[in-house]
Amino acid sequence: MYRQTYKTPYFGLLVSDRYQQWQVGGEVRYSAWGRAADVDDDHNADATYTLLVTQQKSTSLSLNGEYYFTENTKAYLEGTWRHTFNRKGMSHDREEDISGSSKNSADIENTPLLTSLGLGNSF
Repeated sequence: MYRQTYKTPYFGLLVSDRYQQWQVGGEVRYSAWGRAADVDDDHNADATYTLLVTQQKSTSLSLNGEYYFTENTKAYLEGTWRHTFNRKGMSHDREEDISGSSKNSADIENTPLLTSLGLGNSF
């Protein structure tokens, strides 16, 4: 089983404006306090490889647009780009009965792009 997790407290700026049926918005986020972990459990080889990086920096930018057909029904388009910067961290390896740790031997970097298109209706 392979798993990556990110915990990122951040501060940011959110803006939104609506004119008649159109609404646009955006958000900028920054963090210097991220924590990323990567765990790879190989049950066939009885081994576990764990990477941990702390105080990782990240930024993100989100933009969205919405069109309201009625007061409760809308179509929307949203895009989010995020970048988690590379930083060195700890690695912990365990294979059968042997285990070990190394400083500055792990690094995690991530740059996802997410887009959403949809319809929304509120009651």
